[in-house]
Amino acid sequence: MINRRQVIKGLAAGTISLPALIEFFSAEAAHGQGPVIYHKGTPPIPPGIVDINTWLGNGPADKNHDGLKRNLELALESGVEKGGSYEIATVPGNSGLNFDNFDKAQVRWYEQAGDIVRGFGLEPILLTFVGPAKEGMLSANYASSRHPESNKGLQWAHNFLELGGAAKVKTVVGPGMVDEHFNPDVSGLYERWNESLGTIILPKAKEMGVVCAPEALRTDESRALSDVRRYMEYVQRTGSPYFKMHLDTAHLRALYGDKYLNILEEAIKANTVAHLHISEWGPWNSPGNRGVINENTPVGKDMKELFGMLRRVGYGGTIGIEIPHPLFCEAIGRDLEDNKKYLKNDPTDVLGKLAKREQKISVVYVMNHYKAIMR
Repeated sequence: MINRRQVIKGLAAGTISLPALIEFFSAEAAHGQGPVIYHKGTPPIPPGIVDINTWLGNGPADKNHDGLKRNLELALESGVEKGGSYEIATVPGNSGLNFDNFDKAQVRWYEQAGDIVRGFGLEPILLTFVGPAKEGMLSANYASSRHPESNKGLQWAHNFLELGGAAKVKTVVGPGMVDEHFNPDVSGLYERWNESLGTIILPKAKEMGVVCAPEALRTDESRALSDVRRYMEYVQRTGSPYFKMHLDTAHLRALYGDKYLNILEEAIKANTVAHLHISEWGPWNSPGNRGVINENTPVGKDMKELFGMLRRVGYGGTIGIEIPHPLFCEAIGRDLEDNKKYLKNDPTDVLGKLAKREQKISVVYVMNHYKAIMR
């Protein structure tokens, strides 16, 4: 069957037949489930980028969106093609995003941000990062009405979906976390989710027209969704087009070793994946491995096999290239306040320049494989 790109070209050239159009739209309708725009068998849009300011607090504190615009320009300079995705990444707190004092000004910032991203010819995706694990998107602990702070946590998830609707994104992604201080046992996670998904999270996602896709992380970050097969089965049982998985090559490789592409293929075939990060992260505080993707890195070496699999199984979701800012990988680790202080002591922007160079290396490498295999 013809794909969406062929339909667009055929319509423009006047060469597509009526039976071919009927077959295409019938198949689209068969897959159509609510807001999911990306269907199995439809080539994914070109890989995009995760905002390079991820670790430095991109959000409403950037009142005129100057940092966002700068990073959009950098994304295109790095080799991201127009039509690709762009993840508006935010750390609650130092970015100016404050769910404890949520107001219309924050919503307006994201509405404007979505328009700015589209103005650069890219497809916006909303991504949240966290400080304390308890603030994770759809936190395991906050997913239960029995948890003493559940109302606050569920309100956070509710607000984040509202921001996604304001930015008119198709997908809202973020880490699926568990705060082990509150609840070291993740065995009841899905039972607790059952209490909130159907009554709070999914109705809000449907209202906003966005897909809610928590990210499966490796165990040293969070054990909440580290059993990817179990997570996949839960998404299938949920049966909602508004609830999918967000997977990441680095996390999958940490969890499953050389079999990580097999797990990814299983999840895609099960139609449970909305978004994929291509990333190459070493240990958090490893100066020798900043996350650059090239022919010498483990995931980088698998790039041909990865895109070949995505093409073979008909992955139709979005792809983000994730390269952490050097600050995130150096000894100062994840303390955002330390990061900000460190920046003030780096007036020549040595780390900023390094981040730009490493982003370009990774984007060009990934894009070359995408163009050679997916097109």
